[in-house]
Amino acid sequence: MKNIKIGLIVLGIISLILGFLVLTSPDGKLGSMITIIGILNIVAAIASAYLAYKTKFSELRSREILNAVLSAIVGLIFLFDPAASAVSLGFIFAFWIIFSSARAFMSAFWQVGISGLMRVLYVLLGLFGLYVGFVMLLDPALSIGSFVFFVGFYLVFDGIIAIVSAFMLPKDITEQV
Repeated sequence: MKNIKIGLIVLGIISLILGFLVLTSPDGKLGSMITIIGILNIVAAIASAYLAYKTKFSELRSREILNAVLSAIVGLIFLFDPAASAVSLGFIFAFWIIFSSARAFMSAFWQVGISGLMRVLYVLLGLFGLYVGFVMLLDPALSIGSFVFFVGFYLVFDGIIAIVSAFMLPKDITEQV
């Protein structure tokens, strides 16, 4: 239990720092962001796979397996083929945002131990991410042009949710997961 909370706090702090760095100086960050996003996706894939392995709920397991596979694929593409990532960045990022946001939105209603403020934050993250993802998918030029700012806002919001959820987790979360 303590490891889950510490992991969420660390992930939240990293996301907040990266988000603020991206928002305060967006010029020249695309190459570095490709690498950072690749690493974050690999970490997210490992965390989702671990959660899928540990959970007793089949709905959560299937959702986490899908998230782990998609996050791993995107992470590996970003890490090992940055040129292709830069070319197809708008579409890859749009789909990643859509799937991550749909997962956050579904978690608001179906994840055990979520209520009150956390439910509202997950719904807001899900709706914001779905909107951003579909806008980026429908207009690739806008997607590339606004990529840095969308990433910054998304990382800040995701970091806030991770930190808040670490403090709001019930004490017996390991028995529920």
